[in-house]
Amino acid sequence: MNGDFSNFLNRLWSDVEKITDADNHNLQEVYGFMEHCDGKPPMQFVEFVYDQISGTESRAVYSHSLPFMLPRIIDSSEWIFSHLSDNKRILDLGTNTAHNLIWWASKFEKSKFFGIDISSNSINVANLWRKKANTMNVSLYVGNILEPIPELVEQKFDIIINSFTIETIPDLSNNNWRIPNWIIDSMNEDSIFISCMTVPNWNRLATIINQWRSQGLNLHFLDLFPTGGDSSHPYLIFRTSGVDNYLDVDIPDFMMERIELLHG
Repeated sequence: MNGDFSNFLNRLWSDVEKITDADNHNLQEVYGFMEHCDGKPPMQFVEFVYDQISGTESRAVYSHSLPFMLPRIIDSSEWIFSHLSDNKRILDLGTNTAHNLIWWASKFEKSKFFGIDISSNSINVANLWRKKANTMNVSLYVGNILEPIPELVEQKFDIIINSFTIETIPDLSNNNWRIPNWIIDSMNEDSIFISCMTVPNWNRLATIINQWRSQGLNLHFLDLFPTGGDSSHPYLIFRTSGVDNYLDVDIPDFMMERIELLHG
């Protein structure tokens, strides 16, 4: 996109004040907690954590701009953008401050975008940024994705996006990170499920992929993408159709080959 998303973020954040010393102190404590739980807090803490990390414009911009975060945000958002199209209904799970969603919506004005997040403070920031960007095709909701969202439960979506969300919820480990039923039920006969993920090892990735396959999703794309430094993340595309045209590989072996190519 030749820096289009970066320029969008710069415009969106240009008038946001820097964080205060008190905010910085509180954030360091929250970051310490996140490091302790490897960036994957139990669901009972998620709302509190993200109310702190991105609950005001200043804290959100500071957190999103951290050297280990911004490259991942830009890379994953631009990659997801390349797989979107117009005249679609698109749902973003764990949208946070919706900085990605608002940019996508500005590019596909005939599509309708829906974002949900458990942090009401983050959604408040998202609504500020939605108005600032004048994106009228975005609807935002506060909710726990593990439970049906009343405003969305009867709706169908052409594209659902999981950007570093479902696989980060430890509460789902007992069911191999099973996608909540209400999300599966909201897909139509030819829906696309786009996922950018962070996992501790390739066996975990294989477990999640096999679980999602058992829920009726067919894997059509899998690759590893560097997102700055030595960091890389798997990006995946599933479809509810195309059972005869799916990607059938040994996940750990395939990903180890990709690691070798990318990082030696």
